[in-house]
Amino acid sequence: MLKKSFLSALCGLFLSVGANAALVDAVSVVVDNEPITMYEIYRLSKQFNIPTREALEALIMEKLELSQIKQMNIQVDDFVLNQQIEAIATKNNMSVQNFYSALLREGIPADTYRSELKQKLQRDKLYQYILSSKYENIDEDKLLVYYNNNPIEFTRFESFDVIKIEGANADDIAAVFYDDKKTDEAQTDNLIIEAEDNKTADSTQVSDNQTDNLTNNASLYSSTKEQNVTRSYVQILSIDEDPKIVALLSKLEVGERTPIVPADDGFATYIVVSKNGKSVIPFEQTKNAILTKLSSTQESTIIKEYFETVKARASITIIRLP
Repeated sequence: MLKKSFLSALCGLFLSVGANAALVDAVSVVVDNEPITMYEIYRLSKQFNIPTREALEALIMEKLELSQIKQMNIQVDDFVLNQQIEAIATKNNMSVQNFYSALLREGIPADTYRSELKQKLQRDKLYQYILSSKYENIDEDKLLVYYNNNPIEFTRFESFDVIKIEGANADDIAAVFYDDKKTDEAQTDNLIIEAEDNKTADSTQVSDNQTDNLTNNASLYSSTKEQNVTRSYVQILSIDEDPKIVALLSKLEVGERTPIVPADDGFATYIVVSKNGKSVIPFEQTKNAILTKLSSTQESTIIKEYFETVKARASITIIRLP
């Protein structure tokens, strides 16, 4: 069976479902003669757990896209549509007929799916047109400027000495820094000073005695009201740790801490005591990654600016807001 998240992505945000007639008829905003109902807004808000105003903006954006598609007469014929559906079915190890059957079991008729997929392909064509008219090639000089201006992104560390503060509830961890911030900062400073004093000129690793001292201090570095929070001094090896945690730690200075993040048995935050084994990735090894990032940023900017202009020129009538 297809995963629901996969089906949702393919079918778009706005599949038709039954609704209370009065709510469907309650128009909120009209964009270029196309209505947006209160029902559509609340449905999207609930589906993606977003504020109603954010849902309204997403629906306005959809109407603006459809308006541009009509103005430019962007078409997708049945041959192209059938090819796309066959490719999707093949990717899911299904025949087209079995794919349609799987959709129907999820409450999505084939005609509805085809219509939504056709709109998606039309939107893709629209975006390609917008980007082709504004996109500027990114040469190697621009890549090098980005590389030189963002050294932390290309700096790697073998390990990190940290104070790990963890608990089953994120609110308990947050309360530590809200209720006792000054004590927190003072104790962190003491631990960092101890770590710095025990480093040798040839190594950034912490000695065994230092580890014992930091571990003891970290355990004292809790108040009796923090029964649901534990603190410990640990060394994190980059090769063994979640890359997302390593990326967070790499960007921090000594003494700074990460946001509260999910951990194995709940949540945790990490205070950086030291960063060890520094190395820099050569420019030649980073060019493709930089190009991908800059291209994505440029595309997002072009799309955003284009639709800001379209929205300013559009006829948008507000009847009632959610």
